Amino acid sequence: MLPSEPEFEEAKEHFFAGLDFLSLGKWCEAEAEFRHSLAIVPDRLSSLTNLSSVLIKQGKLEESRIVIQRCIELDPTDPEVALNSSLLYLKEGRVEEALIWAERVIQQEPQKAEAWNNRGLVFEALHNYSEALTSYTKAIELRADYAQAWLNRGNALDCLHQHQDALYSLDQSIALLPTYAEAWSNRCHVLCKLERYKEALAAGDKAVEIHSGDSKALLNRGNALGHLGRYEEALRSYDESIAADPHSAEAWSNRCHVLYQLGLYKEALASAAQATTLRSDYAEAWLNRGLASFALGQVDESLLCYDQSILLKPDYVDAFWNKAMTLLAIGEFEAGWPLYEWRWRIGKSKSVSGGRFLQQSLWLGKEDIKNKTLFIYAEQGYGDTIQFCRYASLLKDLGAHVVLQVQSPLQSLLRSLDGPSLLIGMDEEIPAFDFRCPLLSLPLALDTRIETIPKKSPYLSVPHSIQRAWSDLLGVDQERPTIGIVWAGNPSHENDKHRSVALRVIEPMLSDQFRWVSLQKAVSTADREILERTKVLDFSCHLNDFLETAGLISNLDLVVCVDTSVAHLAGALGKDVWVLLPRLSDFRWMLEREDSPWYPSARLFRQKHIGDWSGVIQQVEITLKGNFLDRWRDQSA
Repeated sequence: MLPSEPEFEEAKEHFFAGLDFLSLGKWCEAEAEFRHSLAIVPDRLSSLTNLSSVLIKQGKLEESRIVIQRCIELDPTDPEVALNSSLLYLKEGRVEEALIWAERVIQQEPQKAEAWNNRGLVFEALHNYSEALTSYTKAIELRADYAQAWLNRGNALDCLHQHQDALYSLDQSIALLPTYAEAWSNRCHVLCKLERYKEALAAGDKAVEIHSGDSKALLNRGNALGHLGRYEEALRSYDESIAADPHSAEAWSNRCHVLYQLGLYKEALASAAQATTLRSDYAEAWLNRGLASFALGQVDESLLCYDQSILLKPDYVDAFWNKAMTLLAIGEFEAGWPLYEWRWRIGKSKSVSGGRFLQQSLWLGKEDIKNKTLFIYAEQGYGDTIQFCRYASLLKDLGAHVVLQVQSPLQSLLRSLDGPSLLIGMDEEIPAFDFRCPLLSLPLALDTRIETIPKKSPYLSVPHSIQRAWSDLLGVDQERPTIGIVWAGNPSHENDKHRSVALRVIEPMLSDQFRWVSLQKAVSTADREILERTKVLDFSCHLNDFLETAGLISNLDLVVCVDTSVAHLAGALGKDVWVLLPRLSDFRWMLEREDSPWYPSARLFRQKHIGDWSGVIQQVEITLKGNFLDRWRDQSA
């Protein structure tokens, strides 16, 4: 029986309501309306094709297959049926068949924008992003107001690393359809690639506002929060993403990353393991699993994870870099130093020369440098320069004329270094040279092993005039040892939140049995109040460069500091230095050791538990009042 006129009108209302919901990306509501329409007017082809489309978008592939089969029975030549067949095959991973159906529609209707869009989706699935971009662009030429094609074009451009152009396409999609949650979500993703994290978060918030349960939007929002260092909020966003889609390996992997940043390493490892279980070919997840394993002391497991990551992604810079850090930390220098060269590709090093000489001959130990001029130049931080400048004397022994370029604040200090024929700052003219070598590549070039680390300590010194000037300023205290302290490093350092400690935490150690001297260059108002209360001497206004700091250190009995350039300076001067280390310390301090093969005068005090500075301070306090004080009294007697 044919439907009555009122019934037919009601079916039309449901059909057009379904189209409205479809245009807004509200798939569940659209499905309900199309089903209502079909309940009144069964086998209406337009309702069936649209129903199959929203079923595919929701991942209801079996239901969609049944609907498409009925469409084919009604009209096997209908282009909309072919379009949906193409999408269904694509969702099922039957890419070749999906392409056949997409091309069939284009042959029938070459001006049909939807067919070109589907063709783009197929090529995107084949990772042929250039061909996908061509198809999406053609779809937009045919229909400029095609919001989904603009979205897909943006995705293809993102995959081609053309992020600025991708952002333009996504903005066009949003201009056409302001409630397009997927476009807002992808805008968040692309803005993260452009390192515009605040804008990315705003886009992620908008996507979640439009579609609160969308797993991908919550994932991208979590990524933006993570980049902004808002790890607790990022964790909540990832948890919501996983609740919406427990099979998202990316969400589990990124959850591992923020848990790692929060110091929750067991939970991080569990998340990474879940990610690799869901996707065994996920290189980034294996990397995160390696980081979490290393943090838990599972060194062999971490190396296996990095190797798996590299196997899956042979040019994966981060995996090579972290493998290098691990190998160096366990003393496997033969394998570690070559991998340390990956730092140039990850952006971990920037020479003070700004890379102007990267085209000139790099020396890594192969060529004879006798009577040759070797230009070696500083990279990374002040501490790195102080630690590795010692190699200049070895180069001199090989017969090279060494030109050493360093950061300007270190110039006056390093004039005492044996080895350089010429010491220059970063703004000075560089003479002609035969070979170049970045400073931290010298251990590789000179085949350094633990047993062959140049241990000449002290290898830096302070002119007597500066030592005397500081002696006069400091004065003499015959009754107590004089100890320098440093509690915080540069806050912009990537590991500063772990390596620095609040002065209030070490305040209990500042006993009046000792005379304390602050070696801290920058002192906050709150810290200055503690220094005054504990009668710590503060000479920060006199510490104009490293030579002045070295002059002060030369008059001390001991330096107690966190992992900053002062630790290297004291070690290079041969001064007794106690270094306070976080649970996860830099590779140069190695693992579990209480001594340092780089600095014979150094003693290492490590956190036994993550974030447990109080335990470290307590151990220092016990040692100060025991062996150290007894030894000082014996020497002073």
